[in-house]
Amino acid sequence: MVEPRTARAAMTHAPGHVVPCHEVKFTSLDLKAVEVDGSFEGYASLFHKEDMSRDVVLPGAFAESLAQRGPAGGKMLFQHDANQPIGVWSALKEDARGLYAQGRLMHTFQGLGLKPLSPVHVRAVRADGDVTISWVRRTRTGGDSWEAPEVGLGEDAESYEVDILDGEAVVRTLASTSPAVTYTAAQQTVDFGSPQPSYDVRIHQMSASYGRGTPRSAVV
Repeated sequence: MVEPRTARAAMTHAPGHVVPCHEVKFTSLDLKAVEVDGSFEGYASLFHKEDMSRDVVLPGAFAESLAQRGPAGGKMLFQHDANQPIGVWSALKEDARGLYAQGRLMHTFQGLGLKPLSPVHVRAVRADGDVTISWVRRTRTGGDSWEAPEVGLGEDAESYEVDILDGEAVVRTLASTSPAVTYTAAQQTVDFGSPQPSYDVRIHQMSASYGRGTPRSAVV
């Protein structure tokens, strides 16, 4: 995490006079290539370019944070999750183009960047004994824009697996190619003897390259 001074974060201090203020902002690094030892380099932020949050980062934006913390003080995280460090920075510095970064991924990272995110907003509708479970998917890439009505898929194909649980045991897995699936009354009777008032479920978005994504647990 860094604290750049952005054009969007500026505030008017007096008529005709704008004073930049600090804004806490995460930066994203789009890796094009990683060496065998996990090392990489690139730009974590470009000056004078509007980013997906519609912020424009100005030269000097990172100077104070870098002076206080240095590269060792910056965290390299998976999906901004403080519980999932994925590497270390060896160099972070401003140049004429932007914030230049060098770092190395941990061996334990093992392609987590390809792991689909957990779905959100799980809902269930009951009709004629059937339970239709629906959710909203998220995306690993290109999901920062507020303009599109739906985020991009980020996978080769849309696919999900929904586990129906009895305690910790999986009694059935339902597959779907859309963000909804129906657990029929007949299936419920086979699994539990009769339809139940609620069910514990785990929903995974699937990836052809990674497999199951991070699950979303819910009671429906």
